[in-house]
Amino acid sequence: MIDRQRESNRPGTLASHPTPERPVPAGLAVPWGMRQVLWGIGLTVLPLSLLLVATQLLPQPAAPAATRPLPPAVDAASAVTVFIASAIVEAIFLIAPLYFALKYRPIGSPRRAALQLLGLRRSSLWRAVWLVLAGYAAVFVFGVLYDQLNIKTNADALARQVAHAPITTIATLLVAVTVAPFAEELFFRGFVLPSFARAMPLWAAVLLSALIFGLAHADLGSLLPLCAIGLVLGIIRWRAGSSWPGIALHAVNNGVATIVILASTLHH
Repeated sequence: MIDRQRESNRPGTLASHPTPERPVPAGLAVPWGMRQVLWGIGLTVLPLSLLLVATQLLPQPAAPAATRPLPPAVDAASAVTVFIASAIVEAIFLIAPLYFALKYRPIGSPRRAALQLLGLRRSSLWRAVWLVLAGYAAVFVFGVLYDQLNIKTNADALARQVAHAPITTIATLLVAVTVAPFAEELFFRGFVLPSFARAMPLWAAVLLSALIFGLAHADLGSLLPLCAIGLVLGIIRWRAGSSWPGIALHAVNNGVATIVILASTLHH
């Protein structure tokens, strides 16, 4: 769907917020439309989705034999490389949201207004706390049920890797706890979800954004849990009117997973 007000937001013209295609909650009101979000998804998520398809179509190699842990110096060098590369990949998710939020913010408003459009605004503390607690409870229950299916996920891969390259694994998990929650929440729930809510019913917008969130991680084994987490995060974004509670839940979820992975390694 082409944003009917795109021309009025070109540099040098008077910008105005486009009229939403359908009423949306105040906390999800944004001035960009589906055209901008489709560009953002195409340049950010689509390459990862194609990687997912290619990975599933290629023959899977046999599981490697157990190896000794890497020498500490080699593992540390690998950790630095992995941390920087992973952080850059996550930072790519910020490009489209920041570009369009800055471009479509009200004329004459400070740059921080763009961050507010992406949901970086104050929320009721108690509401945020309860949303995070309830959201994590829902994610935890789903995770316990999903574990009964014995499907291998990215957490299983990291648990195997940590015995071979512990420092590198910790670097990967550190990015997942710090950079990923901020970058991914601004993209999927700050940028994508509000635009979807303008063009379709809110429940459909939450579901579709959760599906795209799951696919973007390029891991079929983790697709259902990721979609479930995306669904919970979308509901929290809607109910809080802010991206901060979702960022907090995202970080808590990844942080608990990190503790479980490292604790299981120490136990063995």
